Amino acid sequence: MQYDRLSAFRLKAPNIFDYIAAMIIFGVLSILAWSASAMATPYELGEKILIVIDFQHLISYALRTFLRMILAMVLSLIVTLALGSLMAKNQRCRKILLPIIDICQSLPPLGVLAFIVVSCVKLFPGSVLGLELASIITTFFSQVWNMILSFYQSLITIPSELEEATHIYRLTAWQRFWRLEVPRATPGLIMNIMVSMSASWFFVVASEAISIADQKIILPGIGSVIAQAIVEQNTYAVGMAFAAMLIIILLYDQLLFRPLLAWSEKFKEEEDDEIYNTSWFFDLLARTHVISSLSSILTEVFNKLPSYKTYKPSVFKTYHNYFFEVLVLMFEMMFYAFVLYTCSKGILYFYHSFTLAQIIDALKLGGISAIKVFAVVIISAVIWVPIGVLIGSNTKLAIQSQPIIQFLASCPPQMLYPFICALIIKYQLNVNIWTAPLMIFGTQWYILFNVIAGSMMITKEQRLVAANFGLKGWLLWRRLYLPAVMPYCITGCLTAAGGCWNVSMQTDIVEWGPTKLEAVGISSYINQGINSGDFDKIILGMVIMAFYVVLINRLVWNPLFEKVSAYR
Repeated sequence: MQYDRLSAFRLKAPNIFDYIAAMIIFGVLSILAWSASAMATPYELGEKILIVIDFQHLISYALRTFLRMILAMVLSLIVTLALGSLMAKNQRCRKILLPIIDICQSLPPLGVLAFIVVSCVKLFPGSVLGLELASIITTFFSQVWNMILSFYQSLITIPSELEEATHIYRLTAWQRFWRLEVPRATPGLIMNIMVSMSASWFFVVASEAISIADQKIILPGIGSVIAQAIVEQNTYAVGMAFAAMLIIILLYDQLLFRPLLAWSEKFKEEEDDEIYNTSWFFDLLARTHVISSLSSILTEVFNKLPSYKTYKPSVFKTYHNYFFEVLVLMFEMMFYAFVLYTCSKGILYFYHSFTLAQIIDALKLGGISAIKVFAVVIISAVIWVPIGVLIGSNTKLAIQSQPIIQFLASCPPQMLYPFICALIIKYQLNVNIWTAPLMIFGTQWYILFNVIAGSMMITKEQRLVAANFGLKGWLLWRRLYLPAVMPYCITGCLTAAGGCWNVSMQTDIVEWGPTKLEAVGISSYINQGINSGDFDKIILGMVIMAFYVVLINRLVWNPLFEKVSAYR
């Protein structure tokens, strides 16, 4: 007789921890439901939304901003699991999807917003839901790409021994995905979700105060507060927005990311007494009776849902694989046909819309931005790779520093505008050079989070072997640390490069009241098109930006990524 584990579960009477956890969960869901209800309020385009700057309203604004980020994050996670696994398992799809991701991560979310906001408003006329949807899609564009690359990198670097074990145990594709691939990718994916969440503050803030063709569209949120504070030169409002952001970040760190990191400890490749991440809320849920029993029952039900039986006749396998290959081939042919059609239409459009001099000028601006971005990524990597390894190698330091890093990574560059403007004007500094620290401030976290995740994946046995061989100094770094973290470092650099291009949209133009400082680059070119409503200019700038991103990725980051993926 086969033992059914589901029959062994019995719901116990709730204890005090059940009541505390239920109160917290119900409170959070109630707040999110209240924020969601405000998304469907009546609104007509051109109607002015009053922004009140006081602490009570700031908290409600921050909650609405957070809800937009969470909805975008859920959508990003679904797309990540689908596209990341497809890229890792099928070479044909990989050849198609990697260039698409390169292009998409190079498109500035604020440039995309200029096009989607019109469609979203027409989709939901007379309601603020269209603007909310545009903000969520913009945030999605800023979150999803580094998550896909992180998941893909984790799948292609699975040790061959683990892959052989799945064949020995005859796991189905469904079982292999949830019992090997997702657990293997979970620590790095959670780190990239954290950095995506932090980076999305940059863009959700900008997407709440939209300027298109000299028309200002305001959504209630932290971004609209900061935009109004910049216009009014109100440092008090900037400080209040900073405080409200701190409260929201602390809440979702303690109730979401800390429990996720503590839960991900179970997916470590070794058993030891060293715990990197702890969470009071995770411990609280573990002590409950009802919630723990329900979680165990759901886990068992989920484990009983493989998509098909382990054994299949060889004839069925052959036809199944043949049918799948035919579908992929048809998709590939459709993709290349679409690319040819788009390129031909694009060439005609550029021929009729722009002169050769305009295109050359845009290419020069893009080249200037490309040099700045590449320099910023290299400087960030040189600074933060050793620091990330040291943080990830020290349990206590990792636990203490991660909330601080997460908070710093969430700070939008607009909050530093008063200080940057004051320094540049007072000391007559070069705007093209001294806006670069703002780019570094928005770029370095991709590298740091990925390197910390890679360093934490180094097993205790590997460290003991290095100690037994007496590896120290540069030899220890060359033989252990650098090979272990290099796939994560290249993933961080690849996503940081795309993120840096997008961050430059907000750092090349620094405003504080009537003061406006503008650096030379393709981002300023695109911003000028957005402010004037010149969509031809926006398209040309985005195409030039995508061209440089894809070129650098093809020549530098992707070859490095393929090379270090051999470090298993």
